[in-house]
Amino acid sequence: MSLVKEAWDTLRSVATIIDKVTELSGEVKALRTEHRELRDRVVRIETIIDEARRHAPARRLPPRR
Repeated sequence: MSLVKEAWDTLRSVATIIDKVTELSGEVKALRTEHRELRDRVVRIETIIDEARRHAPARRLPPRR
């Protein structure tokens, strides 16, 4: 009887692990999408800053008295 119980407990543990791995897989996919979106936003912001610097007139400090 204990062998059957151990086998059943092992199968239940495996099923639990499979459920957790499936759940984590979905979370990783969501994080990957969010990461990609954030990376794209950073690239756009960097481009805006670079273009603003390129088109901005050179500013000089006023002369000292």
